[in-house]
Parts: sequence; C-alpha cells; structure tokens
Amino acid sequence: MRTDLLLGKDTHRELSELLRAERELVVSGLSNETAKALVTAHLLSLLPHENNCTLLVASDTKACESLLHWLIFFGLSTEILSPVVDVNGHILQEEFQRFLFLLFSPNPFHKSNNHAERIFLVSRATFDAAFPDVDDLHKRSISLRKGEEINFTKLVELLLECGYIHSEDISIQPGEYRRVGEVLDIYPIQSSTPYRVVFDFDHIQKITAVVGEQRDRSETVTEELVLLPVAYAHTKPLNNQLPEHALLILD
Repeated sequence: MRTDLLLGKDTHRELSELLRAERELVVSGLSNETAKALVTAHLLSLLPHENNCTLLVASDTKACESLLHWLIFFGLSTEILSPVVDVNGHILQEEFQRFLFLLFSPNPFHKSNNHAERIFLVSRATFDAAFPDVDDLHKRSISLRKGEEINFTKLVELLLECGYIHSEDISIQPGEYRRVGEVLDIYPIQSSTPYRVVFDFDHIQKITAVVGEQRDRSETVTEELVLLPVAYAHTKPLNNQLPEHALLILD
C-alpha cells in the first residue's frame, strides 16, 4: 500500500531531510508496529535510492514478525535475519547469504548483480550476536579476472579450502561449483545469481552471469568475479560490522 495515501506526499519530508543532514533522527510517539512500519516506509521512500542497506532492530522475534507483516504491506521488500546455526555452531548457509546481502547492498563485487532495495529485521539479541568476520572473509576471498592466467587444479583447491562444494546438479546452489570441460559454473555465497567462467586452457576467456532454470542462458559480462569464502573461523558482533552507508533503525 502506498504510504503517501495515508500521510500525504509532503508529510515527514522535513524529517527525511533532517536525517540526511544530521545522520541521526529520534522519533517518538509510535505506539505500535503498524505506525512504526508506516513511518519507516514513508521515510525510506524519501531517501536516496543509493542508500539501500537498511537494518531495523526490534525488541524481540515477535516484534520482528509483526513489523515484517506491516513493512511488506506498505510495499517494502523485507526479510528477518536470524543466526540459525548447525550442529557445529556455524550459521546455516541461507542465513549466511542473507547476512552478506545486508552488508553488501548494493553489491560492490558485481556491477551486474544489484540486489533490490530491501530492509532487514533483527531482534536485539541478533544485533549483538556473532556473525562471520567480514574483514577476514575479504582477506581470504578469491578474485577471478578476465584474461588472467590461473591453473585450474589450483583454483579447485582454493575453492575447496574456502568451503565451496562440487555439485553434479546443473542447478547449483550458493556455495557450490560445477565443471564441464573448459567451463566452470560457480555460485558465490554473496551473490544472488551463479556465474559462468569460460577457460581457454589456463586463461580466463569470459565471465558471465547465468540465468534460467536450466542454467542455459548467460547474460551480463563482467571483468572480475570475487568469491567470498563459505567456510569461516572468525566472528564479530553484527553491530560492529555495518557499512558506513547503512541506515540503522533502533526500535
């Protein structure tokens, strides 16, 4: 639902301008999740679209679920981020990828892969919880460049060290790769789409995004592909890892 139908196009414009100027804004008197979602949606509609990394911290999981309903109702692409872990204490891959989407929105690695503007919801407990250390992930990332010479066997070894898994399925999932002859299909953990790297012996000939259920169509060509590791050993609290351009909303 369009928020300007309820608030008017000019209502809260001064607040959005104040937020841009002061980099901080305190709003009081919002007594329920509906009002909070309405004001949040309206303020975001007035902010520059390039600032599309938004994290809303709610009191608990129940508040997150209520805000999720109303934010979607007011037209915002919204997801709840929760550090669900496996038996080894590692964040499940789906949540790991969602965490990276939060930190890399817009995505700095692939110009052809801009994530849609979205808002992420977390509870206070999640905001203070440990997540993979992004600085460490950057240090251990793999970079593939068009025209670069790289030994294919060595590349596979690096992928395995970073936690990527080989798949025989044509529809690879995040954190998986598949090789057919001189073609390597790989799904970067921080990406919303897989990529196809075409080799000419040990030279990278072309890098393209892959689309379609059968992975039979490749589109936007890119000069460089960065692969963040799937496996991690170091963590930091989420509240210490937000990028400078992020919009943080504390309920």
